[in-house]
Amino acid sequence: TIFKDGDEIILGLRGDIVSFNDKKGVFERGGLKGDMDKDEIVSGIVRIDDNLICITDTGIYRVKGKKTHRLYIGEGLSGSAIYDIECINGKTIIVTSGGVSSIEDGVIKDIHLSESPISPRCISFISDCLTIGSKSGLYIIKGGETGHIKLPKVNEILECEDTVFVATDCGLYILSSDFEILGKIDTTNGLKNNRVSCLKEHNDIIYIGTLGGGLSAIGKDGTLRALPEELSTIDTDYIFSLYSLGNYLLIGTWDRGLFIYDGERLENITWGSGLRHTDIWAIDSHYPLVFLSVRGCGVDIYDIESGAVVGYISSSDGLGSDYIRTIEVAGDTVYFGSAGGVAIYNLNDIISLLEVAY
Repeated sequence: TIFKDGDEIILGLRGDIVSFNDKKGVFERGGLKGDMDKDEIVSGIVRIDDNLICITDTGIYRVKGKKTHRLYIGEGLSGSAIYDIECINGKTIIVTSGGVSSIEDGVIKDIHLSESPISPRCISFISDCLTIGSKSGLYIIKGGETGHIKLPKVNEILECEDTVFVATDCGLYILSSDFEILGKIDTTNGLKNNRVSCLKEHNDIIYIGTLGGGLSAIGKDGTLRALPEELSTIDTDYIFSLYSLGNYLLIGTWDRGLFIYDGERLENITWGSGLRHTDIWAIDSHYPLVFLSVRGCGVDIYDIESGAVVGYISSSDGLGSDYIRTIEVAGDTVYFGSAGGVAIYNLNDIISLLEVAY
């Protein structure tokens, strides 16, 4: 992985990090050699205040000046595989294979839950509460107190104005902003399949992706809406990811690649259009680039303006794994989360990779 830190460019390697001083034009060893195992792979680097946080496939190192401290599982880090990262109010929240951890002032602490979140997309901040989806419902954390709402396995959470929509394996639950259950939509009142995998608001309509029942739509008030005629022609019942980009609705499927709908026309991007696989697990973007997690291949990069796949990122470029579970674009920083940790890229570094490849 590559991280720009002031005048330095820090490269994450196997067994160490190396810094390149842009002004001096020289490489320097990074200080982790000897502290980490020689086979550990650095998959993510981020600066938090005076601390450089280096994430590997087995743990996290905190580097301050010339001092290095390793945070093992049990010393704050709740799991080795990192699924998702969210930043708010000076805290960095990390969803891991073992639960949830937070980084504050360079210190990692475990957020104790009775079970581990199992979906990288079921974490959200609602009404100043950290809301975490799990196999038994929602955990709601505020001011050091944790509450729990019992629901079927949660796959995604969407806040829309004063309403919270929760995608589960047993339908779509509708909650108030105070987390009171208002209603439910399932196969008894409109859905074709109860296994709701993803949600996205687009042009005042909330689109619902299911695994086995295709795509459905509701208004912000929770009433069912008819799908636009073009979307009714999508020839798969397995929708895994949804993303709204300006006037475009992007639909990632389990077996038919990517569909792009602009309000009038539906386009399918698949094998013949440059994708390396037809299973699209996650989508995020920094216009005009769209980052697509393609199963077992890493990330394909699609240019929405040119209508072409313009590049790829894989484990050989620093990803912790080619099975990317989540993508998060925050400003000019792009996070790719996988079972191998989180790889953190600066957007300019990605553009440089594209320029080298093409």
